[in-house]
Amino acid sequence: MASEIGVQKIQHTNGTDAMTIDSSGRVFQPAKPAFMVGQTGQASNQPNNVIPFNQILLDQGNNFSLSDNRFNVPVTGVYHFHFHSFLDSANTAAGGIFLRLDGSTTGWPGADSSMYIRAYTNDIAPSGNFGPPISLAATLQVNSGSYVDLYTQLGLHNNYGCYFGGYLVG
Repeated sequence: MASEIGVQKIQHTNGTDAMTIDSSGRVFQPAKPAFMVGQTGQASNQPNNVIPFNQILLDQGNNFSLSDNRFNVPVTGVYHFHFHSFLDSANTAAGGIFLRLDGSTTGWPGADSSMYIRAYTNDIAPSGNFGPPISLAATLQVNSGSYVDLYTQLGLHNNYGCYFGGYLVG
C-alpha cells in the first residue's frame, strides 16, 4: 500500500491505482465495473426483441457491448441494475420488460424457477408521441462469464428517454 499525507492507495501489480482513500474518507475505485447506456435519435423499439442501445455514457471496465446490447459480467459479485423508458404511442398491448441472465426469462440462480425479474404494465393508452414510463431495478448475485440484457414485450419510445445501467456493489 502506497501512501501520501492523508491518502492511502492500493495499487495493481502494474502500478496503477486500484483504490484510493482520501483524507476525508472518500473511497475511489476506478476499476470497479459500472455502465450506463442509452438511446438517441432511434426509432421506437419493436416488441419481442432485445432492447438496442446506441450510446455509451459510462463503461468503466469496457464490459458493455453495443453490438449485442449486453453487459458481460467480468467478476462474480452482487450487482445493481436499473432501466427506464416510455411506452411508444403505438403500443397496444400489456406486457413487460425482462432483465435476463444469459438470455433466459425463466429465473435467476437461487430463486424459485418461476421467479424472474420483470417490470410489467397494463397501462396501454399512451397519448402523443410517447406513453407512460416503465422502470425496473434489481440487485442480484451474478457470476463471472455471464451476461445481462433487457428483453421487451412492449413497443418502447427510444428517443432520449431509454437507458440501462448497472454497477458492481461488491
